Amino acid sequence: MGIDADNNLLQQNDRITLDALRWYGKLLMLLKEIETCIVLLDGPYPIGYMKAGGIVFDNFMGLSVDEFDLDHGWPPFSRYSEMYFDQDGHPLLQEIPPLNPAVKCIVNNYCFIGYPSAFFAQHIPTIVVGRDLADLIHSCPQNSQFMRYSLVADRLDTAIKFALKSAGTGNILAFDGATGGFNMTEALADFLREKSTKIEEKVETGLLPKWCRQRNLRIEGGHLKKNV
Repeated sequence: MGIDADNNLLQQNDRITLDALRWYGKLLMLLKEIETCIVLLDGPYPIGYMKAGGIVFDNFMGLSVDEFDLDHGWPPFSRYSEMYFDQDGHPLLQEIPPLNPAVKCIVNNYCFIGYPSAFFAQHIPTIVVGRDLADLIHSCPQNSQFMRYSLVADRLDTAIKFALKSAGTGNILAFDGATGGFNMTEALADFLREKSTKIEEKVETGLLPKWCRQRNLRIEGGHLKKNV
């Protein structure tokens, strides 16, 4: 956290962009190391805006590719994602990537409505906890199809047990609004700690310079340099 003030908004934008690429990029690349997991949604947000460790659920679901890399043309998810796929969920173009293949199941314990989210349930096995939440989602004009692609469990522990059995993984990552860290199962936390040093070096020495070059930002020694 910090304060950045400048009379030159273009230079300020460059600094903010560098910070976003560096810190958001490191967390995304760390989460990209996850091979299999169950996602628990439990926060006061629409599904796409759920957060874990400051990372937005939309971006986590897009981790089949490096979304900061401008060399590829298609993200796995955007507000227009429904136009990428036919009514059976098949991509209309071969180069359209799938959602994050590490996510084997979604358990939705709590969410807000008002934002189209049926796309996630169409592509990832989804369990909604409680008839009240299921009815609330069904009542949303932007999610009228969501429950057609979801199961309903009466209790959270029942949903988790079913997800653990069907997904074939014990890794659980919670998108519950946490900002200063992640809530997850202990084994998954140990795995990410082990990977963190390698990912930090990979971003600082390889990916960050590439991301900056693609945006006409020049960095030396980890800091922005003016283009002359």
